[in-house]
Amino acid sequence: MSEVPPAKPRPENAKRAASGAAWITAEMVTIQGTSFLVFAAMAHFISPADIGLISICLAIIFISKTLFIDNFGYAVIRKADAAPVEYTTAFWLTILFSIFGFFVIEAAAGLAQRLFGIADLALVLREMGVIVLVMGLARTHEWWMYRHFEFRSLAIRGAVGAIVGGAIGLALAVTGYGAMALVVQQVVTFTVSLAALWLVCPWRPTFAISWTLGREILRFMFHTTPGGIIGIINQTCDTMLIAYFFGPANTGIYSVGKRLRLSLQLVAGAPINGIIMPTLADSQRDEERLKHVLLSSTTLVCAICAPLFIGASAISNDAVPLLFGARWAAAAPVFAWLAIGGLMSVMIGYNDSIFIIKGKPIWTFYVSMIYTFLAIAGFIIFARLGHSYLAIPFVLPFFVTLPMSIWLTSLLTNFTFERWLRATIPSLGSAVFMFIAVRLLSGQLEAMAAANRLAVLCPFGAVIYISSLAIVGPGTTRALLRVGRDITRPRSSVLATTGAHEPPIKRDVDHI
Repeated sequence: MSEVPPAKPRPENAKRAASGAAWITAEMVTIQGTSFLVFAAMAHFISPADIGLISICLAIIFISKTLFIDNFGYAVIRKADAAPVEYTTAFWLTILFSIFGFFVIEAAAGLAQRLFGIADLALVLREMGVIVLVMGLARTHEWWMYRHFEFRSLAIRGAVGAIVGGAIGLALAVTGYGAMALVVQQVVTFTVSLAALWLVCPWRPTFAISWTLGREILRFMFHTTPGGIIGIINQTCDTMLIAYFFGPANTGIYSVGKRLRLSLQLVAGAPINGIIMPTLADSQRDEERLKHVLLSSTTLVCAICAPLFIGASAISNDAVPLLFGARWAAAAPVFAWLAIGGLMSVMIGYNDSIFIIKGKPIWTFYVSMIYTFLAIAGFIIFARLGHSYLAIPFVLPFFVTLPMSIWLTSLLTNFTFERWLRATIPSLGSAVFMFIAVRLLSGQLEAMAAANRLAVLCPFGAVIYISSLAIVGPGTTRALLRVGRDITRPRSSVLATTGAHEPPIKRDVDHI
């Protein structure tokens, strides 16, 4: 049912892709692992209200990043080949717009404080606004490094920034600096990462700007901005609505669940889903190869992400209080729901890349608009039930928008819904079976301490998933084994089954 045909290997790019994917994995695990451990430690010293305050500021910074920074990189990276002058032009446009974004944040900080009615919001937001400038200076260099397979250097500089920023932030949190500890952590992390990036990246921008290319990039931004705006709304409306109606403390509780989901999304999705854009760009002229890439990469993304997200949801009641402390127990049901939404978000993000490659970025706008409408309508209904239900309205819309996204993809690629089901059902079915088995066993182990219970449930769930997948999806199992073999043997392609190479990564701003 899930047979994945082998792709034709590309020896030169295959070897580089294997090494690259391994370093992407190392970077994500190191950065997210360090950030997660620091955050878990800081949560014992910082109140939910302070974490909620920082989450609101990060959401506003994310809005600025999406509007003024990201699309320049997408305009270049979407091409099969990009000339140096295109990177240089994109760099200076990014700098110009990031400066504009910085001043917008500084000017709007007071308005944001009056809107949410949260003391110190304006002060904290203005202090964190410098992050937008730092991201603007780094973004084009990141895209250049991705395209030239400099993943080792990227992994090292990311790890250095996370470790230095985390250490300083934790030291300040322990000594009682509260929200300011989180502010310093964010600024230091981004600044150290920028310095390391400029040291290791051999590319330097010049003043050889092409106004023709600049206009082309701006036209691309004009077409992608509507989708970007709706994307901003559907990625930040949860934090903003909860902050406005329930205050910073409940925002902090929700943000813990969202932060856990983001960590899973980056660690699990980035090594594979991060390579989608250049892979599709490279395959777009060969319809047969494109179909193969869609089938095999969908299979692998689901096979790797489904057990992680669904399994994390199954153990949330034990994991969240153990990691963050008893006062964060209310975040467990939030994370349980958001983890399910995270899996569907990864799959929708994959289809969004197809829309861009095929010249239909407006379709991302349509899907995002429907999600946003359903999420806001659902919030009005579920908000009355209390904070334990706050995540539900931001997950249920995925059950509508994911099928819609798949259908739109089929119109562009002839990758039918039947093929999508063939690629995903074995993994999804095995993960759901694992979820049920873990929850049933957890109920039988209530007398055990949480740490001991998790020590039993995690390997038990892994065995259940692997055994079930081996029975119902032998083709998927073989594809996973090939990926594992190729990562450990650089002479092969880590994603030979996808024919993928040159992976960029979409990064969210939330590094708390």
